[in-house]
Amino acid sequence: MIQTQDTPSRIHKMLLWVTAVTALSAGLMLIFSQKLPDRVDFSGVLVGEQYFAPEVGALAPPFTLPDLAAAEPVDLLSLRGTPVILNFWATWCPPCEAEMPELIQFSSEYPSVRLLSVNVGESPAQVSRWLAERGLELQVLMDLNSEAASAYRLRGQPTTFVIAPDGAIVSAIYGPTTVTQLQLIVEPLL
Repeated sequence: MIQTQDTPSRIHKMLLWVTAVTALSAGLMLIFSQKLPDRVDFSGVLVGEQYFAPEVGALAPPFTLPDLAAAEPVDLLSLRGTPVILNFWATWCPPCEAEMPELIQFSSEYPSVRLLSVNVGESPAQVSRWLAERGLELQVLMDLNSEAASAYRLRGQPTTFVIAPDGAIVSAIYGPTTVTQLQLIVEPLL
């Protein structure tokens, strides 16, 4: 057998590699054997005996917000039994403006689904003016102090949650949505 000078270093490298792979495997086995906490455990709240969280599979966090055009506020819990599209937006957001016609079209094609368009942190006068300038007509709820946005842990706008009739969130869409995307999510709920 002919030995070269690099044979010990190759063996040493191979032993280091085998050791690293073994340590990584053992670490992964340890991680997967333990139940990691669900994100919902950190983002939810217990209200009475019900657990609410802004996560797919959890009950949608409740809120009551004033309606821009109506005297009566809207209470999300009162809409149980109806599928709900909950869309958070702002007038300064170009993707929000781009998706508005899609939301309005979806709402007209699916009247049995309630569209709640929630403006975050802007004044009623500003929102009314913005809607009028664009000729947009839809129900807008005013989240003046961003309390609903905080409860839903918004990462940006637009953000849309699809809520099943039982109150559970079935989808969260970060960024603009389309009629087709909403149809695919809502059809099984009807």
